[in-house]
Amino acid sequence: MRKLIFWGTFGLFLTLMIRGVMAQGTAVPFVDVTEAAGITAPIRQGREKITGQTWADYDQDGWPDFYVTDTDGANVLYRNNGDGSFSISPLSDSVVLPDALSGGALFADYDNDGRLDLFFSNAGPMTLLRNQGDEFADVAESAGERFPQGIGWGSVFLDYDNDGWQDLYLAVSDPADGKSDARNPLFRNNGDGTFTDLGPASGAADPGRSTGVAAADYDRDGRVDLLVGNFDQGYRLYRNQSEAANWVSFHLVGGGAVNRDGIGARMYLTATDGRTQMQEVICGSGVGGSNMLDPHFGLGDAEVAEISVRWPDGAEETAANLTVNQIYTLNYGRVAELTPAGFAYWPEVALFLFLLVGLFLVRAAAFQ
Repeated sequence: MRKLIFWGTFGLFLTLMIRGVMAQGTAVPFVDVTEAAGITAPIRQGREKITGQTWADYDQDGWPDFYVTDTDGANVLYRNNGDGSFSISPLSDSVVLPDALSGGALFADYDNDGRLDLFFSNAGPMTLLRNQGDEFADVAESAGERFPQGIGWGSVFLDYDNDGWQDLYLAVSDPADGKSDARNPLFRNNGDGTFTDLGPASGAADPGRSTGVAAADYDRDGRVDLLVGNFDQGYRLYRNQSEAANWVSFHLVGGGAVNRDGIGARMYLTATDGRTQMQEVICGSGVGGSNMLDPHFGLGDAEVAEISVRWPDGAEETAANLTVNQIYTLNYGRVAELTPAGFAYWPEVALFLFLLVGLFLVRAAAFQ
């Protein structure tokens, strides 16, 4: 029993020691710069009920901007000035929608024009804003994404059928009229600026009171899956079993001044059919969701002609001669090496197993 207690305690000690070493130099890792950065202007005497926020470089100047939603006031788009400060974007008037009662928000290039568009959920009709460069235009009605019958919260763009166009899944908590059944719609991107709500045929039209959703290819079969969180009902995992189509995914690894996960990096992929897709590595999505960070590109029947990466520090790299249906690791400064990706999270897994073994041994010793 003494040996069990010793090794259990040693395992816990070693785990905590490793974590302590990893955290060296981060006694106070964050400092509040809200006022210094100029983010206090829109305060409306305690009326704010901020529910969602998302980062993305909407104006393509190389600096991450952000958008915040408010269920009791106007939404706000902030532009990064590139000097540590922010100002309300000159395009903010086109994304304010003061009576929208908004939930989560997310950026994605749904029309493959190279500009990040903006979707956010509401208590009632949803909003899809197309980035036209000099303004954002609300196209939800013409695009078929208005969905007025639900109260939306989390949402995620994903190419569920790997056809090269970003589709949209929405988590709905309640019917807007309080009477009809609530369900989560999956909008299929038709590739012409419009979407089709698949309804129950999606297989993921969760009828629960959904608040959050996250996307990831958890089984590494090249099809992006969904995890949906429901109020008072736990989670549901929906495995994607769509028909096979070509795809390619990338695991970005930063270096030097670039963060480890390459958050903020922008990827462009040109396929052999001439289409170019763009994705930005964004951490978090909508409300209560954080998707896999690896950019995933559907290709349909095409193959990859070329990829390019613009890292957060402005460095740009390109690569060609890629194989489809493959996951690649792209290392900062060495993108052209095109390293086939293995499992990228062994340090975290090892740390978790160390802690688990330590707890098991201590628990076992307690019953001796």
